[in-house]
Amino acid sequence: MSDETNIPDIPDDGPSGPDANREFKDGMFRAIFKEPAEFRRIASYLLKTDFGPDTPMEEITLSSPLYMGPKNDVSFLVDGRLIVFTEHQSTVSPNIPLRFLIYVADTYKARFSVKDLHKGRRLTIPRPYFFVFYNGKRKMPPVDTIRLSDMFKDWPGQKNPPFSLDLEIAVYNINISNAPEILHRCDTLAQYETFVELEQGYENELEQGYEKPLSRHEKNLVRKQAVKLATAECLKRGILVDFLNIHAKEIVYMMTGPITVEDMKECWQEEAREEAWEEALAKGREEGIATGMEKGKAEGKAEGMEKGMAEEKWKTARAMKTEGFDPETIAKITGLSKDDIRRL
Repeated sequence: MSDETNIPDIPDDGPSGPDANREFKDGMFRAIFKEPAEFRRIASYLLKTDFGPDTPMEEITLSSPLYMGPKNDVSFLVDGRLIVFTEHQSTVSPNIPLRFLIYVADTYKARFSVKDLHKGRRLTIPRPYFFVFYNGKRKMPPVDTIRLSDMFKDWPGQKNPPFSLDLEIAVYNINISNAPEILHRCDTLAQYETFVELEQGYENELEQGYEKPLSRHEKNLVRKQAVKLATAECLKRGILVDFLNIHAKEIVYMMTGPITVEDMKECWQEEAREEAWEEALAKGREEGIATGMEKGKAEGKAEGMEKGMAEEKWKTARAMKTEGFDPETIAKITGLSKDDIRRL
């Protein structure tokens, strides 16, 4: 397991000091990509348009229906286009087209009064574009499309008449192992994805230390520790350095959110179960055999984890080199040396 002495002193409970009374809702994805220059760079790639520094931009991110917790969506009006980005680290919900429909309706509604809607003059509205960045564990194609019409009852069907409304979302799989072109073109997105995958790796590693399934409260604690480890590793590698230094007080909250009443209730219930578990374990296990088995199990897990992570680094490096990434970028993302990468 990772050396905890290298973990920076990062608080768990969000902003403090002058910002202590501010309601902090931005997730890490939104906090990074609500910067106009970063948003513009990704939008230029996705829409195959060069949005320069002088391009008119207005952030219009809503208090949205897309998330319940720290918000990981961001939207801008960019030169007459309404562009919405959102990140998914878990399975992409099949209901997200309906959530985007509500989102865009609320956006348009906020721009016009009731009187405007009843005037004889035709209004103009920005063209909408919706993008999801997926970095979860489920296998997905590099680019996929989800439509509102996928949710229509009894559709598709030859006897059904054409429908009058649809909405299309482009889903990009940005996992580094896929070596997607978008990471090659958008360095900050590549660095962000490196942070996410480091955090996921540490989270899996820490969970190996538990003998039984984790409660929700325990998972929250494990993830907070994994975020701290990922932060330390990124600072060491020179990844997202400015952002991580500026937002050190908020980074854990951005990635995990606050502890809820449900978390605390489950924690108390888990403590009661643990007492029963320990009592039963003590009766059914001989101390000498248990010690030997646990030691072998721990060593086997550690060895397997180390080998698996090393193989994943080489796999990612080969994929990135095939896609034309330069050795310096591959070294920063994987942690391998430039000499190792040149020998691939």
